[in-house]
Amino acid sequence: MKYIILADKKDKKVLSLTIECFSDKDKFIKKALLKGVPLKASIDLIESWINKNTILLNPHLSKEEIEEKETGNFTSFKKSYTAPFMINEEPGTKIFLLCLSINCLKKLDRIKGLIKSFEEMTWEEVFYWYSKCSGKNKNKGLKAFRILFD
Repeated sequence: MKYIILADKKDKKVLSLTIECFSDKDKFIKKALLKGVPLKASIDLIESWINKNTILLNPHLSKEEIEEKETGNFTSFKKSYTAPFMINEEPGTKIFLLCLSINCLKKLDRIKGLIKSFEEMTWEEVFYWYSKCSGKNKNKGLKAFRILFD
């Protein structure tokens, strides 16, 4: 799978973050949006994952050039980044699951608890919970995830 992240910014401040999931054949699967209190609470963690694992999507590059390009070192995502960019599968899945799980929460304590559990999760756990939270019974999966990790 491929993940593309789009940040809506104003005056060097991230207002919302959209992550779109595509199949290996470039077919759109789903997207998640993060904004408000959940975004403010999780932006530092998301930024660290992004800075380690991103590839800039330059509209002047061909698909082959984008795929051949090495992973970049984007150190100022929050301050100056406006272009959409692609992120590798593992951190993309982690960010997507984070967006799904904290998007509807309002209490900062619960949000911070889930964020802390994400920092400690292995990739295997992330992929397991992603499968549970994105299938037919995604609401049951999200509820179980929030209860277990809160």
